Amino acid sequence: MLLGIVSDTHSVWENIDKAITKMQQLQVGRIYHCGDWTEPEVMQKFAQTGIAIRGVMGNCDLNYLDYQIRGKTDVKISDRLLEDRQQNKKIAVYHGHDQNFLQKIIDSGRYDLVFCGHTHWAQIEQHNQTIVINPGSVMGYYGRPVRKKIQPSVAVYNLNNNQGKIIKI
Repeated sequence: MLLGIVSDTHSVWENIDKAITKMQQLQVGRIYHCGDWTEPEVMQKFAQTGIAIRGVMGNCDLNYLDYQIRGKTDVKISDRLLEDRQQNKKIAVYHGHDQNFLQKIIDSGRYDLVFCGHTHWAQIEQHNQTIVINPGSVMGYYGRPVRKKIQPSVAVYNLNNNQGKIIKI
């Protein structure tokens, strides 16, 4: 099974549509959103794909997501840390805005996969037995107060061959 990983959508609708289209083209079995949806409508758009959604809220999110997903049977959102399991892989999803907490998750040894965002920089790293994947930013920008344009990206993780990949959108 292929897992889709997205983060930091920040209501950039054109790129959100591209990210969802890419996930559908790749036929991912589940999408993990690492936070910073920024609007309830973004959550609704992902929930309407028919793909199972798992995610967390980021530092730019208000506590509105649970309300928006009522009635959806295969959507699960956590306010801080989400734990999941797929094909004997223990997965943690955390936005990443508290770097100390993120490092504790990674160093705990409890997870095979840690999906995070916040930095808007795409990367895949191995930390002992844990693979850490930051899909980058669907938004396509980073930095404050001056925003710099970067290539929007998502990531996938293949449970069959244990390989992750960053995909530019």
